[in-house]
Amino acid sequence: MTCTGRWAEAIDFATTFCVEALLSGLDEGVGLAHASITTSVWSWVQQGMQVGSPVLNVTSGVYGKVTNVSSNILLVSGVTFDNGDSYIVLPLSANEVATIEHFLNISAGAINVAIQAAGACDCTMTAASLEFLKDLNAMIAAVRHNCSCGNAGLDTNMRVAMMQRVQDDLALIRTGEIELCEGYAGKNYPAWGDVERAFTPDGEAEIVYNRRRRNG
Repeated sequence: MTCTGRWAEAIDFATTFCVEALLSGLDEGVGLAHASITTSVWSWVQQGMQVGSPVLNVTSGVYGKVTNVSSNILLVSGVTFDNGDSYIVLPLSANEVATIEHFLNISAGAINVAIQAAGACDCTMTAASLEFLKDLNAMIAAVRHNCSCGNAGLDTNMRVAMMQRVQDDLALIRTGEIELCEGYAGKNYPAWGDVERAFTPDGEAEIVYNRRRRNG
């Protein structure tokens, strides 16, 4: 993992801060690894799906985008589906997606600098850390951008409160109190030191003597 790039995608941002309703279900396509989503539940056209709309294969965790829309089949790029895979799709235009991605990109800088300060650029992130950074990236972008693709967005008080939360989280990353890397704990964790032990009277006397000498 390096300290570059965004931590969230347009669909992550939009499901929290823009769109009040999303489309989810199980792929009904035949076979494995097909670049399409098939449904018999609704018409993709009537649901307003567009070329460029974001897609997430929830089963595999891979993101993609719609490349063609027909009544019951979406063609996608960047992701494949097996029959029965769970999906989420959002009817956003390519322009809306590009705008959200822009704000996610510029908002990721503050996160990456904090990770760099903590010396965690080259470590392997835990799954929980990746989810945390995804949420943080989306929050910073939401403070900067009220998308026009759904709800009314954030008012001034909500923006101030969210920005304070963001600043607090970034500070915890920089100081190492939030540990992002696998195999490590943050500053606030139980720890113990080495304890000198002796198994003979002479050994006990030596420990006492050494402690007194160190302590003056």
